[in-house]
Amino acid sequence: MNGLSEVVPTDSLSTLEQLERTIEKGLKVLRQTFFEVGLALAEVKKRELYLAKGYSSYTSYCAGEWKINKTYAYDLLKAAEVVVNLIPQLESFPQSFSAIAEKLDYPLPRNESQCREIAKLKTAELQRQAWQEILESDENKITAKQIRHTVASFTAVSNSNSLTIPQIDTAVRIVGNNPDLKQFRNCWGIVLNRYEHSVDVATCLGMARTVHPQYLMVIRESDSEATTILDRVQKIAASDLIDDTVRNLLREIATAPVPHLNKWQEIYLSATEEVIGCKKSSESQSR
Repeated sequence: MNGLSEVVPTDSLSTLEQLERTIEKGLKVLRQTFFEVGLALAEVKKRELYLAKGYSSYTSYCAGEWKINKTYAYDLLKAAEVVVNLIPQLESFPQSFSAIAEKLDYPLPRNESQCREIAKLKTAELQRQAWQEILESDENKITAKQIRHTVASFTAVSNSNSLTIPQIDTAVRIVGNNPDLKQFRNCWGIVLNRYEHSVDVATCLGMARTVHPQYLMVIRESDSEATTILDRVQKIAASDLIDDTVRNLLREIATAPVPHLNKWQEIYLSATEEVIGCKKSSESQSR
């Protein structure tokens, strides 16, 4: 190898020392500081600062300096990439993680394994959408199973044909940050009308009109379960007898990862249908 002065900038040793202090400190309590470790290692790799220590590669540096095997070394890089995708400003200022993270109004993944699952989604936009959906389900009780389920649902509907106009009766999810669709974000629904460049989508929260395919993710075509659930929810939503508890239940169903009722949702939905039906019958008899 050539002399260090020919390979790395003159300030590399100083920068490397700062990054290594972060790595050394963080590895001792990795569950709490894997963000910083991952970001620091990513910077070492990106700038090839390992050359200043005489290593020929990032993986040999990790093994020699930190006793980290190749797989885990790249898992930490994936974790750092996910964090940057969830906090885009870190791409320009990775060293400002602590200051930026303190100002966030939403929590980040708790450990590297959660990031590894989210990293299975190949774009930053999908990762942000999936994490938002996970947080909306219950940010205080995030489980590995929940993350895997959400990532799997996003993976299943993400494909190269996302800009194709879906057929009528196709089950879709409304995604993205279109302000005109804010009330329907993350809702699933059924394509009701199909136009040249858009579709109308019937959701559990109402009709989303003229939705461009860039804001849609196809779940599956001719989804009979989704159609049945949608029909039941729409009938309940049309009643003047429901309260906020029922409305919250309908929103929970509307934004589920896939069109499906869990055991408790089925119980509550059936009970609501029965109560509304009984009240309507009583009103008819009184007249």
